[in-house]
Amino acid sequence: MPTSYGLTGCTIGAPTLSSGTVTVPLTTCPSVAASTPVSIAISGFTNTNTATTTAFASTASTVVTTALDSGAAIGGVNFNANTTTVNVVVPESLSFTNANTAITLLPVPGNSTPATGAVKLTVATNAQGGYSLTSCVTTDITDGSHTIAQRISAGPLDGTATAFGAQASVVSNNGSGTDGTGTATRQGAWATTSGSNYLGYAADCELLTTNATVVTNTGTTNGDDLTLTNAVGVDAVQPNGEYTGTVTYRLTPSY
Repeated sequence: MPTSYGLTGCTIGAPTLSSGTVTVPLTTCPSVAASTPVSIAISGFTNTNTATTTAFASTASTVVTTALDSGAAIGGVNFNANTTTVNVVVPESLSFTNANTAITLLPVPGNSTPATGAVKLTVATNAQGGYSLTSCVTTDITDGSHTIAQRISAGPLDGTATAFGAQASVVSNNGSGTDGTGTATRQGAWATTSGSNYLGYAADCELLTTNATVVTNTGTTNGDDLTLTNAVGVDAVQPNGEYTGTVTYRLTPSY
């Protein structure tokens, strides 16, 4: 049944609908002063599939409008915003793993086969522009006043001259197979380090000297594996001793 305000003493009957007109019977109503506000609430109305602002008039000439919930002001009725903006901020991500922080090489003086030891590096990043990985010898390989020099250009370590170098190979998780089939690729002379060819590390990472950049990637990666097979060959007269040096790796992302 309808509920009312301002109609004290009235009996409100059940509303009826006929030809688009809703009739609410009122009986035993006393007279109501012209300045008295009156309202009748009727439930059971539903929106149609089409918005409308067609006005309906009661016998008291009160205008009533209906509107579809469209999230905008229609016919004087305003609905709140019905959308939500979602912002997702993905942080920068970069990881670098060195699986071998120390290796020991045991060359035979004058032997044509170098002594080798592998170092595995892994890079993962969401940098859209990829990254570059450089390497250099930050501490020369020495024992007192004696030094084992870096191999200047890619070539063999056959024991005819004392030298230190490495071979580089890379597998990118952005592609498949071995070096050259993924997004990560070897750079410069490092691309020629295979078979009997070895290359010495750069002397300065900061200045990005020749051979400093070993591998680059032009996009994001779940994990690029770079293997540096370090090797040393010594001639027959290289003074004996325990030679020690340090190879440093620098990783630069491009976000």
